[in-house]
Amino acid sequence: MYKKVKNLLTILIMLVTIKNLKAGNYFDVYGAHPRANGMANAVSSFINDVSATFYNPAGLGMPSRLEGYYSFLEKNDDSDDKNSNQSDSFKDKLPENFTGKLQYILGAFTNPLKEYPKTRSKTPIHELTLSGNYAKPVNRVRFDLYDPASPDLKKIRDNYVALGLSLNLNSFFDFERIVRFGLYAGLPASGNLALINDLNPTTHRFLQNGVSNERPIIHSGIGIEIWKNHLSIGIGVQAMLKGKGAILMKDVDITPDKTTPNAQAILELKPLIMPQYGLMFHYGKIMLGVNYRRETYAHVDPLGAQAQTTLLAIQFDFDMALLDLYSPRALTWGLGYQLLDNFKITVEVTREYWGLFRHSRTKEYVFSPIEDEFLRKNIRVPVVQFKDINVVKVGFEWDWDNPWKIPLTFRAGIGRKPTPVPNFPNEYNWMDNDRNIYTLGVSYAYIPDQTGFTKRIKSPIIIDLVVENQQFKSRRIEKYQPTEKNPNYSYGGYAWNTGLSVTIKL
Repeated sequence: MYKKVKNLLTILIMLVTIKNLKAGNYFDVYGAHPRANGMANAVSSFINDVSATFYNPAGLGMPSRLEGYYSFLEKNDDSDDKNSNQSDSFKDKLPENFTGKLQYILGAFTNPLKEYPKTRSKTPIHELTLSGNYAKPVNRVRFDLYDPASPDLKKIRDNYVALGLSLNLNSFFDFERIVRFGLYAGLPASGNLALINDLNPTTHRFLQNGVSNERPIIHSGIGIEIWKNHLSIGIGVQAMLKGKGAILMKDVDITPDKTTPNAQAILELKPLIMPQYGLMFHYGKIMLGVNYRRETYAHVDPLGAQAQTTLLAIQFDFDMALLDLYSPRALTWGLGYQLLDNFKITVEVTREYWGLFRHSRTKEYVFSPIEDEFLRKNIRVPVVQFKDINVVKVGFEWDWDNPWKIPLTFRAGIGRKPTPVPNFPNEYNWMDNDRNIYTLGVSYAYIPDQTGFTKRIKSPIIIDLVVENQQFKSRRIEKYQPTEKNPNYSYGGYAWNTGLSVTIKL
């Protein structure tokens, strides 16, 4: 009878697992945009492109960097001066003599509230961003006895693509302030959409690599400029799914072979909308940003299932629930300082509330640490208690005022992200590492010069590139009672990530 029930469960799992779907959050692990990622994602104090929908929606209410380049074209059109120095429109030159340079640098630490003119376009700018990332983690997992790990635990590709669109609503109504809407979506580059893989906590599974990362990511928001050039607020949303369902199987043959029963599945899925709030304040050389983002997850509960056998019409009822694709609640504080006219430094701290993580209702019951059956049914005790963590990041950005007048911007960043996963000496096997993060990035802005073949290009084009390395701190897991299925093991490694994006005016 045990084998019969096992066969029925196998059929049920085959029906529940949606194989052409995938699931996770790349933006939290690697970054939502190459520009931001080049500064280790320490950008919540000044980010002003469409990726602000993820980092801080208040940034949509600030003049975008594309506006600065486009306003240069407008200035040239007004003056008919086609030979103007492109960098002169938005950056001051460094003095040539040594004394002037010294005074210039020392001046960066004085009068931080001194106001500088802001570059704004006369025409409302709409922007389109396309980006792609190739992320390859290398995980070295070693088990002491028998290796229960699937190949997916070692051979991981975290590649993803993103598409963003921002609309300046002043094109439709003159608010006399910037009011901008943004929509940003990320998808796995595998061609799949998601995989809801609600495994039990005893399975060896990475929390922030591989299947746990692979999911659609949708962020939208609106930024409103409250105090011109100084203060903006933003409200955003992020979407996942929730719902309920049922699975009915009739005429199930009791056989060790695979069978195809007369089955019906019904899923009622709705968007799970979670809010996000942002604030951004700029004055002089000081930039401040605050962002609060709620957690997201996919939740299907209840997912009732019923199977009826052909022989003797024996009926089996199953109580199931799915809870997967968790992304933590996060509160971010960012500080930026324009040290020089062409150099800024940013510091950021993000509190990720992994302690709110939960397994699905049925797993909370089955794997509950409480032994008494009545208490297991009536008291919800988390199977796995993850830790809240503080992620610290520092970023640098330098606009190179080179003699060839090539508009290049270089970036660098470092970060430290501790793992929320504690050591599990029992049967549970969630896996994750402390990470040291190092990033380098560069941007090139093409400004149309209206000569030769390029005269057909009417808008500036910004190209961003980033290279990132994450070093995983090695961990050793010692079990209370190691077995072949639950052995002692160690793991560590690293990840490389490269990203490229193109931003144009619509």
